[in-house]
Amino acid sequence: MKDLINYYLPLTKKELVKVAYDLAVKLKLPHRFNTEKRMAGKHFYYDFMARHTDLSLRTSESTNLIRAVSFNKSQVQIFFYNLKKFIKFTVLFLCFYTITTKRESACRKS
Repeated sequence: MKDLINYYLPLTKKELVKVAYDLAVKLKLPHRFNTEKRMAGKHFYYDFMARHTDLSLRTSESTNLIRAVSFNKSQVQIFFYNLKKFIKFTVLFLCFYTITTKRESACRKS
């Protein structure tokens, strides 16, 4: 996520919680996200941001003309390569988050 701006993919808070929900559903991970809104909750967001203090989500800005024109075949290939890396990382993160959350809730019960 740290490099999303460089990959032309800045995320807002709303997009982050939607991506988290979509990945949890796609991977059939157990979750307590809001199924009506199809979004992760504010607790997920604040827990995520607390663990990753070096991240900040901002309102995305439009792509300037020079950056948009510089999209050529090699740049597009790099973009999709980086996107694939990001998706793999996000899947691993959600798996780890789910496992960690289950351990913490199991520890609280006992």
